[in-house]
Amino acid sequence: MKRLIIGVITGLALAGGVAYATIPDSSGVIHACMLNKIGTIRLIDPSAGQRCSSSLETAVSWNERGQQGVAGPAGLAGPAGPKGDQGDRGPSNAFQTVSSFKQLSEIAYDAATLTLPAGTFVVFAKATPQNWSGEEASSNCSLRQAGFGGLDTSWTTLQGNGELQTLALQAIDSGPDTVTLSCRVNTGAGVQPNWWLRDVSLTAIQVDDVDFQGGS
Repeated sequence: MKRLIIGVITGLALAGGVAYATIPDSSGVIHACMLNKIGTIRLIDPSAGQRCSSSLETAVSWNERGQQGVAGPAGLAGPAGPKGDQGDRGPSNAFQTVSSFKQLSEIAYDAATLTLPAGTFVVFAKATPQNWSGEEASSNCSLRQAGFGGLDTSWTTLQGNGELQTLALQAIDSGPDTVTLSCRVNTGAGVQPNWWLRDVSLTAIQVDDVDFQGGS
């Protein structure tokens, strides 16, 4: 019996010939023949005309791809990429300048100045005059463009005992332009003012457009 089995296996191997086989096939399937009652497996290539013996073997096949494995650990972070080019300036930019303490007189004092690029700007300004002159008098601050008249003006009258008041101004301006906030004292003849200007700020915010809506 052993001689018969060995002879069958040898004969089947020789029948297959010595040739290059396509295993697995183009679909990833492995084809084989299992010797009946023994279980010996031999691989075959059906595309090369190889077949199992119908009287001695049973055809079997399986896909070479196994089950999905467990995900591996995350890899290390890659190096940072090169720095990109700077983008275009957006429609919204803010410009600001501030100052804190300055003595005033009847000569207008330029308390703050901003140089603005091309565009449309909403301009805000504030300043706080304080009167220590001993006499009641008025003061005003003006917001003006370069080479043109004032954009806005605010007035106040203060007692000479240190009274103070914050003046607020605002306007719409088109750049390029230079916007200046200037303040002064308006005193009577012979009055020597002892006035101070505090907490000055000038801010311009660039906007894409301004929608002017009429008031009542």
